[in-house]
Amino acid sequence: MSLIDIETRYRTGTALSEADKALLEDLIVSSRDEFSVQSALYIYGASFGPQNEVTKRADQFIRHTRVPGLTATCLKVLADFWSFHEMYRDELEKFLDYDLYEEWYDEVTMSVSFYLRHPELQSKVGKDRLDEVQRKATQAGEVDLIEFFDEYYKN
Repeated sequence: MSLIDIETRYRTGTALSEADKALLEDLIVSSRDEFSVQSALYIYGASFGPQNEVTKRADQFIRHTRVPGLTATCLKVLADFWSFHEMYRDELEKFLDYDLYEEWYDEVTMSVSFYLRHPELQSKVGKDRLDEVQRKATQAGEVDLIEFFDEYYKN
């Protein structure tokens, strides 16, 4: 059994087993391959509830060892899938910054998407930053970001 096998079963909607869960936990906690950690963490977060060592490792990638893409996945799992959004409000709001978009594309789009889907969780600072991202994205013609806003305001 490998991560590729688990990814295949996850994508086809096949329920994951306890053995899959254990392998994902091991990869998340001990792997040095950031792509494997990112994939394993996303699947784990979408399929299972919080586990202490997994949560600690994801927190580490948010607060200490930021890696573009992986940090977004960690925020997605902890704040969105597992509803620890209050603990990560500062980090979510930090990425509501159009000037970070080029380097931190996934993190900015994840934060924008999160706050558009959960406007009740926006602080005044978060709302102001979200408005600023929208204004700058519109000025720059940044289609990917504009589509998030258009989709939200259409509904």
